[in-house]
Amino acid sequence: MYRFSAILFAFAFFLTAFQFAEASPKYASIVVDAHSGRVLQYYRDEQIRFPASLTKIMTVYVTLEEIRAGRMVPDTPIRVSANAAKQPASKLGLREGEMISARLALQALIVKSANDVATAIAEHISDSEIKFARRMTRTARKLGMFDTNFVNASGLFNPRQKSSARDIARLAKGAIDDFPAFNDLWKQRYLVHKGRRIAGHNRLLGSLKGSIGMKTGYIRAAGYNIVNLVERGDKRLIVVVMGGRTAKARDAQVRRLLKTSLPHAASAPIGMVRAKAEPAKEWLRVGSDRKIAKSKRPMKRPAQNLKHIADQPNEQKPRKRPTRVAEPPLIPEQAVARDESWKIQVGSFAKANDAKRQLTQIKKVLGTRLEEAEAQTETVSLNGKKIYRARFAKLSQGQAAKLCAQLTSMKTGCLLIAP
Repeated sequence: MYRFSAILFAFAFFLTAFQFAEASPKYASIVVDAHSGRVLQYYRDEQIRFPASLTKIMTVYVTLEEIRAGRMVPDTPIRVSANAAKQPASKLGLREGEMISARLALQALIVKSANDVATAIAEHISDSEIKFARRMTRTARKLGMFDTNFVNASGLFNPRQKSSARDIARLAKGAIDDFPAFNDLWKQRYLVHKGRRIAGHNRLLGSLKGSIGMKTGYIRAAGYNIVNLVERGDKRLIVVVMGGRTAKARDAQVRRLLKTSLPHAASAPIGMVRAKAEPAKEWLRVGSDRKIAKSKRPMKRPAQNLKHIADQPNEQKPRKRPTRVAEPPLIPEQAVARDESWKIQVGSFAKANDAKRQLTQIKKVLGTRLEEAEAQTETVSLNGKKIYRARFAKLSQGQAAKLCAQLTSMKTGCLLIAP
């Protein structure tokens, strides 16, 4: 009976996805259970797409890293350069030499999707947008986003700016898990600049039950994109749709995917403790800038390196962040001891040797915790090119969930693969 229900669910989804894909060849989508990281539905989720303004989720993520490090406060001034001021719409309409607060800049990235602000904040943090884009790509690798490359902070068209629906879902999950105090920013529906109220682009906010929003995006080469986080009761889903022909069609597809996925989503695991974080109220305040503090120059910080972690002794535990709590297995280990059909994916690579190297490094990081797992390099064909996926197989659901939680806490990408 369970297998029959699963077949009907899969058929219903693929019929829906196929019909939408027929209308838009750029279409790709994925639905992820935000509690466990389990993929509930997917269609062309690893095919390369242009992220458009979904790029700004990463721009916000890096900005939040600076805030957490104490290098930015709400009134930190962001100076607008000539390069930033000349960026095309969508924009806030800032002039060269104008100063805005970091608080307003952060809100403008999410609500207005302002390209001039994205460039200005990139130049503030890294001195140039090119350097900032390199940091964005390094951060993507730490989050397990191996299909992604950034060359600008806004998402404006560039043939080398690329991602996939699956990578965008990883980024969305990383943003809400790593910075829970700022989660209310994603559902902000308007901002105020120079006394003018500016509304956002996400039409699902306020019209879709449980929608927390996140980010929309559009360029002609990409079509209409969206990442939407939805909470219904104790269930939490991340829905990514890319390549819609219109904003209306894209939003309707989010609703369809949510309707078919929600019954199969897991409730929050019993005993799961979420990271407690008071909302960052000073960053959430809506209104024109009142004052701007003296600028704090960003301090150089070395990028985290997986190889460096791997070289540490196995018994040395990685430093834990106070805002991150690893999620326990969805069900007790004893209840799934006989089911060893789960896998975890720790990367996707263009070269087989890179996939094998990743497996070796992960083994060094986790040590004896992977003794019973089987390392695998699976080969798939994507657009005529071979892709090599690094996976560990023969795991129970509890083992897979626990290992993924540990890897995620170390900023190493991990994806649960259900039977």
